[in-house]
Parts: sequence; structure tokens; C-alpha cells
Amino acid sequence: MADKDIKPAAGAAEDGREPFAAFVVDDQTASVITPIIEEYGWPRKRVQRGTLETAIRALGIMEPPRLLIVDLEKSKNPVDEITVLSETCGENTFIIALGEINDVQLYRDLISAGANDYILKPVKPETMSSAITKGFLFFHDKGPGGPSGPCKMCIVIGVRGGIGASLLVTNIAWIIANELKRPTALLDLDIHFGTSALTFDLEPGRGLADALEDPTRVDDLFIERAMIKVNDTLSILGSEMPFEDPFFPDTTALNHLVSTLKGKVKNLIVDLPRGMAGEHAHLLEESTDIILVTELALAATRDTIRFLSFIKNAAPKAKLHVVLNACHCDGAQEVSLKDFEASIETKVTWIMPMDVKVVLNAVRKGKVLPEISKDSKLVQTIRNIAQDLTGLKTKPKAKGAGKWSLKKK
Repeated sequence: MADKDIKPAAGAAEDGREPFAAFVVDDQTASVITPIIEEYGWPRKRVQRGTLETAIRALGIMEPPRLLIVDLEKSKNPVDEITVLSETCGENTFIIALGEINDVQLYRDLISAGANDYILKPVKPETMSSAITKGFLFFHDKGPGGPSGPCKMCIVIGVRGGIGASLLVTNIAWIIANELKRPTALLDLDIHFGTSALTFDLEPGRGLADALEDPTRVDDLFIERAMIKVNDTLSILGSEMPFEDPFFPDTTALNHLVSTLKGKVKNLIVDLPRGMAGEHAHLLEESTDIILVTELALAATRDTIRFLSFIKNAAPKAKLHVVLNACHCDGAQEVSLKDFEASIETKVTWIMPMDVKVVLNAVRKGKVLPEISKDSKLVQTIRNIAQDLTGLKTKPKAKGAGKWSLKKK
């Protein structure tokens, strides 16, 4: 049920407000909520009988609590009333709405109106507990560093198709999870052709598609069941939908999914197809780091310039890194490194050296690169990227790793 090890953050405890209140219309719902809040030490009298309209009237004359549950069952205009409630409470109240209508559009409208979560009735104890914990952590994380520091979210984009972005994503995630011992999730947003699960010789399942088709189902329990575990510290959420079935992720659903994932892990690595970046710029804004994977080709130079300009406007606070995949530099180069950096007006952050033998061996054995050759220059470079993203180190950087030269020796 509730996480008894979680203690209120200092800032949340000092704001003087009540931690919790609920307005529900039936005894069954109240009986589910009451034992959960008692585990937090909150009195059962905080669960009151009342409609959404009752909650609005009450909160018009009293200070809003930090966490609020309201029941939409008898509401004639739930979206409009949630809007009024949200304006009354302000952004510092986490609102959980309960209702009987299983409709994705209603869910999206309620979230847009100011609700933080929507749960179908009759509510299940595990779903209710998960939602209350998420709401509690909303304020708990506002303390110094949160329970264990905020989740670091890194988005990786290949500026051209087949440029090695997915290769980098899977190996960064594996190193962070296994060598740096950080709970990590890999979100592969290539709905039809994602390869993250395939890299680990796993079946991706339908978890991602289900999450984006019906966001009302997404909570901690859903994520736990939908994600494919590589091991105890690394999980993957992806899909292999039939390519003849068109699918366009909804912004609200994707926001909710990413928010839920960030609440469960310390590092979230997102493989974002380049075609989705423009429509889902909100993901870039939420990230702490963005990696552009590119190559020394004319088209890649052009697209790197375009992405750099776009990202600087969409996510000005994110750290932006340019990774040059030298695996694509065999033979004659269309653009020299010097001209490339001059054109993009940015220094290349890392250069991934070519190591065809290690890459092919990993593919054939269904393993990641560090499992095949942990000390190769390619793996050492990817390890340095993972260490720089997390601020953690397993050992001193190998000499020359990440500084590999394109010049002939």
C-alpha cells in the first residue's frame, strides 16, 4: 500500500496547509481510500462525503490541501468544474479525479483543465494507493533533491535514419543501469520499428501502444506490468505495431506516460525518432540532456544545423550534446570535421570510433557492446557519455576515450 519509508519534504511540511482531503459520494470509495491515508498518518475524517460541487464550495472558504481527491460521479459538467476547482486551488494542489466514464478524450480534457490524474470507479486499492503515493511525491520531490534526487531524462535523436542513435541509446542505458547501478528505463518511441527490445533479444509486447491508446490506465502498477525487464535495474517500454496500422501518439498521453516513468526511475533514456521531435517538443523541454547523433555527410550537416536551432528554442535549459558516429566515416568523407563544426557552429561533444567487429558480434549474440568487449574504444567512449550524463564514474576515463581522431595514422 502506501510507502511508509517516505517522509514529508521540509518545504512541504512548512507551508502550513493540510496534507490531504477527499470528497467522495459513496461508502465503497471511502472505504478504499481511508486505510491508505491512515498508513500515512492522516486522520480518516479527511475523507468526506460530497460531490465535486461540494469540494468547490468548501475550498472557496478554506485553504486548499496539498493533495485533493474529488468524485465526478454526480457532476453534470466535470471538465468545467475541474477548471473552476483548479483555479480555486492553484498549481500547488495535486488533484486526483474519480469517475465512471472510461473515455480517453474525457481524460485528456480533465488533465488539460487542471487535474493531475483520473481514476475509474470502482477504484481498486492498489490503483488508489499508487495515485496517492504519486501525489504525495509531487510535493516530497520539491524538498532538497527529492527522495533520491530528480530523474535525469536524456533524449537521443538521430538526425538521419540509420545513423546509430538506437545503438547509442541501448548501450548508454545498459551502462547506466549495470555499471553505474542506477534504476533506468528505456523508452523507445519508434512505435512501428523500434529495436531496443530486439537488441536485448526480447519481445517488446504492447505496453507502449496500450499506454498511448488509453492513458487512463497508466499508473505505477500498469508501468510495472507493461515494461520488459532486462534485469533488476533496467527496463524497456517499446512496441512493434504492424506498420500498416497508422498510429500518432497523443501529446497528453505521452506527457502522462513520461511523467509516470520519471517518478519510478533515476534515469530515463528516450529514443525519439526524428520525425516526432517537432510535434512533441514538450518532451525536449522536460529533458535534462539531449543528444544529437550525426555523421560527416552533407545532408546530416544540414539537418544537424536545423535540429540545433530547433532544440535551442524548444528546450533552452537542456544540455545539448553532438555525437559524431565515425562508423559512418569509412572511406571518403563528404564533409571534414573542421568544416562540419564550422557549419553547425558547435563543437562535437563525443566521437564514436568505428568498431565493426564488436558491433556485428553483439548483434549476432543478442548482447550489448559492453558484454562483448568492455574495453574497446567504442565501449569506452559510450561509457564516458553515460558517466558524463549521470555525473557518476565507475573508474577513471580511459586515455583517449571520447577523443578518437578521424585522421589517418
